[in-house]
Amino acid sequence: MNLFADIKSPTLLYLKGGLFGLIALFSAVLVVLFDNPWCEVGLLAVCVWSSCRFYYFFFYVLDHYVGGDKNASIFSMILKSAGRKDAPSPKKVLVRWIELFNKADASGLAELYHDDAVNHQVANEPVEGKENIRNMFEREFVAAEMVCIPENLFEDGEWAILEWKGQLGLRGCGFFHVVDRKIKFQRGYWDKLSFLRQHGLPIPME
Repeated sequence: MNLFADIKSPTLLYLKGGLFGLIALFSAVLVVLFDNPWCEVGLLAVCVWSSCRFYYFFFYVLDHYVGGDKNASIFSMILKSAGRKDAPSPKKVLVRWIELFNKADASGLAELYHDDAVNHQVANEPVEGKENIRNMFEREFVAAEMVCIPENLFEDGEWAILEWKGQLGLRGCGFFHVVDRKIKFQRGYWDKLSFLRQHGLPIPME
């Protein structure tokens, strides 16, 4: 057994970091309570040393040894949480998407997408880029009057899932990958032939 080997257990690392924090706290309290100058100097030295060790644990060890990435750091998690406290959830983004879709607002819809987003309705070729997505919606709103009636909305991590039906009875589903408040990728499934027939649009000949 190597007593000098690096600690790998997250539990032991947390215990070690907690002990440094407690030592720093108690030594700071004792510095205030003791009147003896030599005790104060010694306790102050212990307080500074343990505080430095606790700082090192809090901002470095958690980053590099617990979880294996920077997301493991409490400091990183606090920053991440603070930055996203008011961020809309994927489900809320999807609800907004439905509202804009039903208003035939192509520009508003486009603003919900990243600049390099991809919208792939599997019945058609993928559309890449916010401007191309905007143009797609503009063409589609001119070609047909469409209404999205949500039947089920789900959320799983960064994904929002929609089951919908149209005003003429067509049903389909969509998957929305929302990253940093905007849609990064969208995939939709619906029957194109039924859509064309319902709206009296030309049916491509094979």
